[in-house]
Amino acid sequence: MTIPPPTSLCTGPAPGTFVFIDTRVPVWQALVAALPTGSEWQLVDGASGGLAQIAATLAGRSGLQAVHIVSHGAQGSVQLGGSTLDAAALPAHA
Repeated sequence: MTIPPPTSLCTGPAPGTFVFIDTRVPVWQALVAALPTGSEWQLVDGASGGLAQIAATLAGRSGLQAVHIVSHGAQGSVQLGGSTLDAAALPAHA
């Protein structure tokens, strides 16, 4: 799957907001369509490491007021891209 570059929907009331949406979320297209005006967003490819994708996208960025992640999870863990993050996995990404 080819993931498009971050896209700015347009300037408006939500500047400084960045949203990452995992492509394994079944309704990701609807979520993108419903984002607040001015939000920047990036799809997280479900086939590769989500944290690496997020780090690459945010490298060199500053001035963000909020970063949101839409993905799947369970008690004590979250799936982000092809990675499962839990208490055991977090130290490797610190």
